[in-house]
Formats: sequence, C-alpha cells, structure tokens
Amino acid sequence: MKYSNGLRDIHSKAQIGQNVTIGSFTTIEEDVVIGDGCRIGSNVHIFNGARIGQNCQIYPGASISAPPQTKQLLDEPALLQIGNGTIIRECCTLNRGN
Repeated sequence: MKYSNGLRDIHSKAQIGQNVTIGSFTTIEEDVVIGDGCRIGSNVHIFNGARIGQNCQIYPGASISAPPQTKQLLDEPALLQIGNGTIIRECCTLNRGN
C-alpha cells in the first residue's frame, strides 16, 4: 500500500490491496475492501459496505458507499459494489443500495 503525503484516517480492519495509492485527507472506514492497483484521491470518504474492484480511480471529493437517503433503509444491511477499472470523477456521491 502506498500513501501520498498528508493526513488520512484509514481503519486498521479495512482490506486494501497491493499498489493502492491513497491521497491526503481521505477517510476509509472498517468494512471496506479495495482491490489491487486502485488510486484514491484526496478528500475522499469511503464508508462501510464499499467493495471496490481492481484498478479503479476515485477522484478528489467523492463520497463512496454513504448510507441510503431513504429513512426506512438506513438500518438495513447493504453494500456498494464497484467493478474493476471503474473511474469515479470529482465530488460524486454513490450511496449503498438495498
């Protein structure tokens, strides 16, 4: 795992593949799996339930696997699966689904 300079908050139980770059001021929660060769930009928040494939690029300011916006689904277990080679551009929000 390779880190850029700067502060970041990465939970010790997050599963991060090899040759992953993680930018400054990024938060990665406990129940997260990131595949090999991914590039995670700065100021990204990856919430519990994210499953990110190999060789993905997540640009700065993205919010990945945030809780669903529907109140009735907030307590339901859910995942967000992102396939290999996906590019997520700046400031995108991807919520978990059910």
